[in-house]
Amino acid sequence: MIDEFSCEKKRVRNIKRGKELPYIREKLLLKKSGCDICGFQPKNKQILELHQVKSHEKSDVYNTGDYLLVCPNCHKKIHIDTEGLNRLGDEFDIEFKENEVEDFIEHIYYNPMVAYKHIIGEKIYNLLKKCYKKNYFETVQPSMKLYRGRKRKKYERQYSKKQLWSPPSGLASHGRYNSVGVSVLYCSDLKDSIPYEIHPQVGDIIDIGEFTVERELKVLNINNIFNEFEGFISVENTENKLVNRCYLFTNYIRDCCNIIGYNGIIYNGVTELDYNNFAFTNLKKHEDIEIKSVKSIEYKNNYIAITK
Repeated sequence: MIDEFSCEKKRVRNIKRGKELPYIREKLLLKKSGCDICGFQPKNKQILELHQVKSHEKSDVYNTGDYLLVCPNCHKKIHIDTEGLNRLGDEFDIEFKENEVEDFIEHIYYNPMVAYKHIIGEKIYNLLKKCYKKNYFETVQPSMKLYRGRKRKKYERQYSKKQLWSPPSGLASHGRYNSVGVSVLYCSDLKDSIPYEIHPQVGDIIDIGEFTVERELKVLNINNIFNEFEGFISVENTENKLVNRCYLFTNYIRDCCNIIGYNGIIYNGVTELDYNNFAFTNLKKHEDIEIKSVKSIEYKNNYIAITK
C-alpha cells in the first residue's frame, strides 16, 4: 500500500534555546536592507549572491577568485554590514571591521588551511569560544527525532542503518560544513524536507534513516550570529569540483566549533518549509545519537509516496 506523504508546516521542536544573544531581536533577526547602490531588495532576504563572471569583469566589484559578490540587480559590489556582529562582539571586546571581513573572505579562498592566521579568522574563533563559555548556544534535547536520507535507483538494494550514518573519514566529499574527507552527520528535523536537500530524480527511491538524540547536544545557531553573512553561509553551490569555494567560510566555522566543543551547527533549511538542518561533527555514534529505523519513499514528480 502506498500512502501520500504530505509536508508539515508547523510542529513542536525539541530544541532548547540558550541565553539570548545581545541585541539579537533588535538587529540580527531584522530583515536586511537592500543594495547600497540601487536599493534592490531580494524577496528571499539573501542580499549577497555568488555569480560566475569573466575574469576581466572585476571593476567596482569584490573579487573572490572565480566569483564575485554582487547585487543580482545592478551587479555592483554589495556592502557587508558588520553592525549586528559588532554588537555581539562588543560584549567581548572584539571588533569586526568591514575591510578586514572582505579581505578574510578572499583570504580563505586562496589559503583555506591557514584561515586562522588572518586577523578575522582569529576574531571569529575567539567570538565563538566566548559565546560557548557564556552559553550562547542551543541544545538539542534527548528523544528528539532527526532524519537523514540517501537516494538510489529502484533496482539497487536499500541502504542499511550503517550506511545511513555519516561517511567514514577520508571518504566524504566536500560539503557546506565539512572539508574533503571530514566526516559530518547531516540531519534534518523534518522528514518531508529530505527530497529538497538531496535532489532526487523522478522515480528514485529515497532511504530515510530515523535517528534519536540520546544525550543533550550543544549546537551553534549560525544564522543568528552570522545573519549578515547569509550570502556566504546559505548560497547555493553551483560548482562541481573536488573543492567548492562557496563552502570554505562555513568549513572554517565548523572547524572552530569542533575545537571549541560544540557538538554541531544548526542552520536554516533550503526551502520555505519550517524546518532546521543540523551538521553534527563532534559526537559519539550510538551514545549521543542512535539510528532507529530505515524507511523508503519513492520520489513522484509533485509528491512523495511511502513504499513498503
